[in-house]
Amino acid sequence: MDDTLKRLRLLVADKAAEMGWEPEDVLALAAGAFARGNPILDAEKLRPFQNYEVLTGKPVADTIHEALDQYAECDLAVLVEDLTEHTCGA
Repeated sequence: MDDTLKRLRLLVADKAAEMGWEPEDVLALAAGAFARGNPILDAEKLRPFQNYEVLTGKPVADTIHEALDQYAECDLAVLVEDLTEHTCGA
């Protein structure tokens, strides 16, 4: 195994330990995020979602997608309206 692959495996193992996940789950999250062009959230930002998953049994990915959908429907729309008002009113 070449050095690059060894280093990547160590990074995944470290990140998995930090997040309290299995290495395969970290790889799946990274691959999915990469395919969608999304950055991976750090462990602290994921912790509330992980706690929610433990309490409810609802997968982290589902919870994050719902939160992003709600943000896009509500908060993002308000931000765009404010930006439009400030831009057009200036």
